[in-house]
Amino acid sequence: VSEEKENVRKTSIIMPSLPLTSILKDKQKKNLYGFSVFKELSFLMMMLNIGLATYVTTLFWTTMIDYSRDKGISRDLEIYFLMLQPFVDLIGRACFGWVTDLGYLTLSNYAMLCYGQMALSMFFIMWTSRFGIMMAGACWYALASGAITTVYPGMIFKCVDKDHQTMAIASRYLLYGALVLTSSPLIGYFR
Repeated sequence: VSEEKENVRKTSIIMPSLPLTSILKDKQKKNLYGFSVFKELSFLMMMLNIGLATYVTTLFWTTMIDYSRDKGISRDLEIYFLMLQPFVDLIGRACFGWVTDLGYLTLSNYAMLCYGQMALSMFFIMWTSRFGIMMAGACWYALASGAITTVYPGMIFKCVDKDHQTMAIASRYLLYGALVLTSSPLIGYFR
C-alpha cells in the first residue's frame, strides 16, 4: 500500500516543476471567481432593476385583459390587447437600440427615459376607460418595455468588470426567476 502512495503523480505533466495541488487550487479559484460578481453593488442594483422591471411587465401583460374588462371594454375588443402588445414590444426591441449605439443618449439616460415612459403609460391607462386611449397606453408601455430590454447587456458591459461579465450576463434575470413565483398568488389575491 505504501508503494502505491509513492507512485501517485505529484507534479504536473506539462510543467513538472509545478506541484499538482497548486494547479488544482488555481483551477478551483478560477471556477469560483465568476461568482464574486454577486459581491459587486453595481451588478446587484442592475439585477434588482432588471428583475423588477421584467416582473412588472409580466404582471402588466397578464392582467391587462382583466383590467380592460373591469373598465368596461367589450369582450370583442379585449383580444386586441393580447395581439398588439407583443408586436409593439418587438418593434421596440428591433428599432431603438441605435439610440444608444450612435451616442444620442447615454445608457443611463436612455434607461431613465424608458422607465419614465413605462410609468407614464401606466398612469395613462389607469385614468381612462375608452378603448382607443387604453390601447394607445398599452402600446406605449410595450414599446418602452421592448426598448429598455435591448440595453440590459450594454449596461452590464459598461458597469461590470470584464472578468465578471460572462457570469453577469448569464445571471441578470436571476431575481426575476424568484419574483415570478409570486405573480400568481399576487394576481389571485387582488382578483
